[in-house]
Amino acid sequence: MAEDAATTLKPDETLLEENLEDLYENAPCGYVSTLPDGTFAKVNRTFLNWTGYQREELLSGKRFQELLTIGAKIYYETHYAPLLRMQGSIKEIAFELRCRDGHQLPILVNSVQKCDAAGTPLLIRTTIFNSSDRRGYERELQLARKKAEQALELRDLFLSLASHELKTPLTVLLGNVQLLQRRVANEHILASRDQRTLQLIADQTKRLTKLVSSLLDISRIETGQLSLERMPVDVCTLVRRITDEARSTDGQRVIALEETTQSAIIEGDALRLEQVFQNLIQNALKYSAPDTPVVVAIREDHTHVYIQVHDRGLGIPEAALPQLFERFYRATNVEQGSISGMGIGLYVVKEITELHGGQVQVDSVEGQGTTFTVRFPLAQPH
Repeated sequence: MAEDAATTLKPDETLLEENLEDLYENAPCGYVSTLPDGTFAKVNRTFLNWTGYQREELLSGKRFQELLTIGAKIYYETHYAPLLRMQGSIKEIAFELRCRDGHQLPILVNSVQKCDAAGTPLLIRTTIFNSSDRRGYERELQLARKKAEQALELRDLFLSLASHELKTPLTVLLGNVQLLQRRVANEHILASRDQRTLQLIADQTKRLTKLVSSLLDISRIETGQLSLERMPVDVCTLVRRITDEARSTDGQRVIALEETTQSAIIEGDALRLEQVFQNLIQNALKYSAPDTPVVVAIREDHTHVYIQVHDRGLGIPEAALPQLFERFYRATNVEQGSISGMGIGLYVVKEITELHGGQVQVDSVEGQGTTFTVRFPLAQPH
């Protein structure tokens, strides 16, 4: 029974025999054979259907270039024909065909020149593809790209304007809150609960000010307006001060400083470098447990100074490392947690470091901790 079924299901072999003439005539692309001067010698039905011509009309002495638009005719004579004669073949040439009813059809052509034994051209065989859909896709892609670029420009403009507009009132607000705190401390005019509320306002205002400054930095970086005021900076002294400030701000955390060099001078902007080190140390504190230490290490060789910030915190998934320094990017294990942030700091760190001719790299194991290493070239003695 199985053999009978197999015999029954076996297709008629005559159906598998390909009719070469039918394949040629009804191919999904146009096939055209022309003499060296472009005169039609043979065309398939697909090409006729596209253009609306009868076979007899084209084979009665019409030339291929007569079906082209004016601009395409010029290109045919100045580029296509000379290149074909010189190379013997040509690929992916775009033309506009003018069909019998007057409408234009965008096409791509691949041509091969056939010659006799002496090298004299005899025939040109051309394969023609209808590129209407492709042109449509390209236009849609260009339009989408233009819209995306406009959206990015609007976003950057918004960030810049919002940052500028927010910075002034926040500065005024923070100044007045701090002034009020000093009056309260001197005159004891508020209860301790109200003093804590005042401190909360001050802390959150500082946080907002820092966020606005970061957004403003992004805007300056994107527009190439982030400038540096270069002068000799002792990186060791700068890192010691920032480490001491971090200790005094969070007295419960252990921040160890390991130095193998006491002084390392680079040419840079002290305020911008301060941003780099503050950001890395604060990140280490934020993404590690309160009972684990953060280690800041400084070392140098003959040409560079290296600053490392190491924590024993969340760590970073390996898949996230390539995108870590992109703006607004946050690793998945951070997103799932309760640690706030916008993914701005490391982007700014990278840009400031590179503006100083330096490099920043990260080594991390998820669940074990992270080490950021920043490298700057030492200032050369004059």
